Amino acid sequence: MPLTQHTATPHRNASHPHAAAPDRRQSAARPLTVALVGIDGSGKTTAASGLTTHLTVHGPGAQLLSNPSGRSWLGRWSARTGLALPASLAEGVETVLRAANVVRAHAKAASYGAVTVMDRHLVCQEVTRQTRGLDPNGVLARGLRWLRRSLRDPDVTVLLDVSAETALSRVDARGLDSESLSYFEDARNAYLACALTEGWTVIDAEADPERVLSQLDAIIRAALDGGTALAR
Repeated sequence: MPLTQHTATPHRNASHPHAAAPDRRQSAARPLTVALVGIDGSGKTTAASGLTTHLTVHGPGAQLLSNPSGRSWLGRWSARTGLALPASLAEGVETVLRAANVVRAHAKAASYGAVTVMDRHLVCQEVTRQTRGLDPNGVLARGLRWLRRSLRDPDVTVLLDVSAETALSRVDARGLDSESLSYFEDARNAYLACALTEGWTVIDAEADPERVLSQLDAIIRAALDGGTALAR
């Protein structure tokens, strides 16, 4: 596959307008951007929210930036109006919204002095498009690849991995989206392939939420201590 502001309550499709002020004593001009990715139902938004709160309380400070595609909003709109956008048009809207949100997030991260936690990134749209069998050489696909090459990669990308069965159960309980088990299986395999190629860290997101948070915190502390995050 070509791959190239916060409160303690998670909001799936919006960034909180106020980021926590970085603790300058601990961040020491070492900003870090971490992207959490994974299939729907893997707990990205919950983990991103919890991680941002944790880093805000314990240092070095953090802001949460969400990069939604608007899919849930489109689903609610369709349910409310009884109308449905053609699949190709809906995918186009989702791709453009995701790309715009990622560009906005990178602009905000560039001027922030501590940890920026991104809930989703461009790869999420690439995996979605691949799993849906969309044209890998179409205008939108080429645009995503160009944008990914143009933007600075997150300093750390973490894949929150859950089984397709767990993802399906969580998404069904949420009641906002509807996908088949095979879709989740294909998407999970695509993410795992990306992680292997790109060298991402993979976390078992079916573990207790506190365990997931502890692992994320350790990954970030190691990146900060080891100099993975570079001055922008």
